[in-house]
Amino acid sequence: MATDGRSLAGLRNAILGSGKPQIASVFGPPHSAAIRGGVGDTWYYPLQPREKLAMAISFDDGTAREVEFFHAPD
Repeated sequence: MATDGRSLAGLRNAILGSGKPQIASVFGPPHSAAIRGGVGDTWYYPLQPREKLAMAISFDDGTAREVEFFHAPD
């Protein structure tokens, strides 16, 4: 299944401003997470393993403030 820019933009818009409980209820617990100097944290999710497409959701005070999509390295 291919992912176009519009569907990723729609996904980003749906996530931004959401809280961790809402995101976890849709995507499950994060597959990986990182903490940024006590300021916020980032959750990582694979979206399309075949295409190695992944998503990073950055939180501040438990609210999604940034969503990035990227292709994982080989």
